[in-house]
Amino acid sequence: ARFPAAAKKSVPPFLHPITPLSRLESHYRFTKMSWGTELWDQYEKLLQNADLGHEFVKRVENFVKERIDIETDYAKKLRKLSRNFKSKERDAKLLIMKAFNVVVDETDSLAGQRELVAENMQSRVKDQLKHLGRELVNERKKATTEGTKQLGVLQNSLEALERTKKSYERACKEAETAQGLYEKADADLSLSRAQVEKTHQAFRQKKQMEDEATGGYSLQLQQTNKCQNDHYHQHMPAVLNLLQQTEEKRITRLSDHLATYSDVEHQVQGNVTACLKNMTESTRAVDYKADVKVVIDELKTGYKPPGDIEFDTYKSGAKTKKAKKALPKAKKEEKEDFSHLPPAKRKKKLQEKVRELDEKVSKEMQEKNAMEKMMEVYQKNPALGDSAIVSQELAERTRILDGLNREKYKFEVRTLSM
Repeated sequence: ARFPAAAKKSVPPFLHPITPLSRLESHYRFTKMSWGTELWDQYEKLLQNADLGHEFVKRVENFVKERIDIETDYAKKLRKLSRNFKSKERDAKLLIMKAFNVVVDETDSLAGQRELVAENMQSRVKDQLKHLGRELVNERKKATTEGTKQLGVLQNSLEALERTKKSYERACKEAETAQGLYEKADADLSLSRAQVEKTHQAFRQKKQMEDEATGGYSLQLQQTNKCQNDHYHQHMPAVLNLLQQTEEKRITRLSDHLATYSDVEHQVQGNVTACLKNMTESTRAVDYKADVKVVIDELKTGYKPPGDIEFDTYKSGAKTKKAKKALPKAKKEEKEDFSHLPPAKRKKKLQEKVRELDEKVSKEMQEKNAMEKMMEVYQKNPALGDSAIVSQELAERTRILDGLNREKYKFEVRTLSM
């Protein structure tokens, strides 16, 4: 319960006035928080708790920093790995080589995801933890300043009470001594009336001083009790509640940042899964039969294996015949009809040549058709263009097309003869 307000009296100069409620107190005056009541006598321990809380935030920040360093270094090494093993021949024919190229490419993509994790952890977690640490330092400083101020106010009031109490006790002793001297003088018949009156006057003066000291002590006691009551029920609870609010903010924000730490990792899982899926699909698509066939197509010559070697009867004086080599030498000089190549490779080259000429014929036919339509338009409306010029170009295009068709037919015949 609150103490009753002291009666309005003139305050002696040596008494300290009561400090009014600060804005900090008014903020928490009607807020029900436990630290201000449950931990009213643990101000120093709560300051230590605030320091430990800040140290913990720094510890978490350092943890995230090292994680960022690991992710950055890991991404850098993955980039280097994929760069070192990236195939320069992107048109690989073997499925296993294509699958490996996909694995290398997706490893590079994984490096990008690790870089993204590092960037987001820096901006969304570490930087926020650093900002939280600065806030905690400022609020701890604010609470310490207000707490020191309120402790000083209470200490000054208690010291003032101690001084008035000593003055009161001294006045009481002096009044008691003066009363004893007066009573002794009054009982002494050898003293004159004037001498007795002098001791009586001294007693009245000391008694008056005692009454004044009693009033001052009583007033200061009321003031100090009010100051102490306000200190433990208003001022310091507000400081302790600020420390509690800071602690609640620290825990809430820290848990949010740790959740973000997890979210940053979770957000890249979709892309990581896609990279791994591409790797798996490319490797599962490998068909050893198809790759073996590619090797056959690349290396097959089409020559038949040599027949049996006949028995060569020895003849005296005759020169020994050299055995024929297993495979004929490939001719170095390349020929237009690819006759310098082994049969299988020659057939493959002829087929490629036919496809190449077929594409050229198709392209020329499209251009010829377009020119024929243009010529028809110019003939109907000479103002749009000269049909004679188009006719000349069309004749040249027809000549080129005839030449391509003859070339194509020649290679088709050669292919069919294989």
